[in-house]
Amino acid sequence: MSLWGYKDWSGDIVIPARFSSCARHFYDGVAWANDPYEKRTGYINPDGSWRIVLDGNTASDFVDGMGEFWVWADPQSKRTQRYGFVNLEGEVVVPPVYRTVESYVDGYVLIEEQTWVGSWMDHLFGGFYGMLGTPFDTKAIILDKHGNRVKLPKR
Repeated sequence: MSLWGYKDWSGDIVIPARFSSCARHFYDGVAWANDPYEKRTGYINPDGSWRIVLDGNTASDFVDGMGEFWVWADPQSKRTQRYGFVNLEGEVVVPPVYRTVESYVDGYVLIEEQTWVGSWMDHLFGGFYGMLGTPFDTKAIILDKHGNRVKLPKR
């Protein structure tokens, strides 16, 4: 297994190689990292200490003070990921319940909220009917940095 660490601009090792994967750069003073030996994932400080340890997984940089993370919707099958966000204090601001998220920009994030609208046909034909069209009703919503929905004016 390859392990990754960090060097400074002069080539001196700052954080020894111990991560199975990690960010190339630090953003907002942290970098995402996955440590297979400590079985930790989350965000580290520039000295290599853990700033935020997550119950889920991450491979996304902090953007606009928010870090994206994901969990398995069904840990047994490991088939569907659900996304959420933490702030720099490690507080879960947006719980991991969304199938698709973008990065925060200027304090707001675009998220797709999906609601199952499948029919009895899906059960009757073993899911084949769902392949003919989406069994989800998808709505785009915008959240602020507190996880609150932002109401957009109607046109």
